[in-house]
Amino acid sequence: MKKIVRSLFVVLLFILFSYFVNDYYTNKSSDKIIDESPEEIIASKKVVKSEDLKIEREESEAAKEPLITQKCYTIDEFIESGIGENVQDWFASWGAPRTNILSMEQEVHPYSNYEQSALESMVALRDSDAAYALGMNLVSQALTGEKVSPQISAAVNDNLPVTYLAQIDKEKLERGREILFDSAVYGNIYAFVDLAFSYSSEREALKAAGVILSEEQNKKFELETNKFGSIPNILIPDLDKNFFQGPDIGNSKATQEILKNQIENIISNFSEARETKGFQPYRAAARSVYFEPFEICPSQ
Repeated sequence: MKKIVRSLFVVLLFILFSYFVNDYYTNKSSDKIIDESPEEIIASKKVVKSEDLKIEREESEAAKEPLITQKCYTIDEFIESGIGENVQDWFASWGAPRTNILSMEQEVHPYSNYEQSALESMVALRDSDAAYALGMNLVSQALTGEKVSPQISAAVNDNLPVTYLAQIDKEKLERGREILFDSAVYGNIYAFVDLAFSYSSEREALKAAGVILSEEQNKKFELETNKFGSIPNILIPDLDKNFFQGPDIGNSKATQEILKNQIENIISNFSEARETKGFQPYRAAARSVYFEPFEICPSQ
């Protein structure tokens, strides 16, 4: 369930961060707190052809200029300087799990030992972390029967096969998804990633149970996975474009149009839910608030 996303934290963190440096000088939003709503971000992407040509000319001219170099860090310097912790703080600001930089193991969620009743009480108080833990646990219970999700207990082992229940608890699964969405509404944007993977995991559970899915059913699961997994990149402009890579759904105009419309509906529902619950429009913190751009020292 977590092989794609978890690799962003398990493979040396600073390698991932080099992606951020590459687009730092072309993404001026990195210099401040993002001041656009999700709706404005979507609208801003509709650029007319004349503007595209202008941008292409500017990029062509910029390519002729010498590259701007930053301070580079070795692995040890990255860890000892505190940059690694600062980067993790940025990830954590929108809900991503933390990783022990020395062991490269995902840290246990702070609410891993909480009973479900306690989590439900905290969710009622709009605690985003509690909602994430409860939602993940319910999805896990519905698909595998595990009371506590491996993502919460940090017991994920990508080398071991997942054992699914012969019969999915669909009601519990949907409730878990609803609470994960609430977690995102409360500020844990990473919850959208696990919401996306809940669909790919449901498909795997059905296959394990011997259910033969039609081509249409498979496409639906792939579409659900992609649309929810795409949301963090829209809400967090500084996030690397390769953060989430879902299943290939093809490039047909009809499919892409469906995906686009569904993503816009999710963003709309997300924004309306925040307003209804008394939250301000979501504004992602720019990564430059947490750390300055840096380069990876080339290996000797």
